[in-house]
Amino acid sequence: MPAAGISPEVAVTVLDFITYGMYAAGLMAIYFGFRFLFYEEPGAASGATGEPIEEAKKRWNESGLKKKLDQGKRKNLLEPAKGFLIRAMQHCDQGRDEFEVQSDRALRRGRDHVQQVHHNLNSARRVMRTAWHHAQREQRDYLQQLTAAVEALRDRVHSDVIGHIPHTHTDPNWHATITQIRHDLQEIEHEIAALIQAIDTFIDEDSRSVPPIAAGSGGAGGSGGAGPSGGPSGVGRGSGPSGGPRWRRGRRPGSP
Repeated sequence: MPAAGISPEVAVTVLDFITYGMYAAGLMAIYFGFRFLFYEEPGAASGATGEPIEEAKKRWNESGLKKKLDQGKRKNLLEPAKGFLIRAMQHCDQGRDEFEVQSDRALRRGRDHVQQVHHNLNSARRVMRTAWHHAQREQRDYLQQLTAAVEALRDRVHSDVIGHIPHTHTDPNWHATITQIRHDLQEIEHEIAALIQAIDTFIDEDSRSVPPIAAGSGGAGGSGGAGPSGGPSGVGRGSGPSGGPRWRRGRRPGSP
């Protein structure tokens, strides 16, 4: 007798059944494996009093990972502004060096460096203004004060330095004027360095202190005069409630 054959339809049906059975067995193995590893009794997972959850939160808050994440957020807020401040400080130093020489070339180069100081401070102010809008609520007041301090320095560069640079190197008051300009640039450089240090401390430790900013001789922003504390934009040494800067009434720091 010829051997009985299996029809193709039956063979395909059997193979499909075996395949589906293997899929189902694999899914069940994954499910029970996951259940075995991660599932706990309802009372053990949350606890009758919720203590395990609180302990987990406490461990997270005390972990170095959370501290690094928070530090990274603060760094992303102010690191770009810090770069502009560093460049402004470098141009202060380079401008002072150029003004040591009484020549037309040195005058042009010194003026260019002072313009770069003003430009970089203004760029830092813009970045910090954007940062305070994206900061957490408890950080916004501090970032506003930092922005006001940077704005005060920018205005002081305009009023005390740019506005007094001689037009020619043959100016009869060259030595007296340049001596004062170099002194002002040195003071501004030190105050920028203090702001950079404050930013570093804020990034590393979330410490919020604003260094006092010395008053300039004249205001900016179209007022042509000093602020209420004698400094530009109303920012002067010890003018804030805790010795920090404050801004002119009716004008928010960082406003154009």
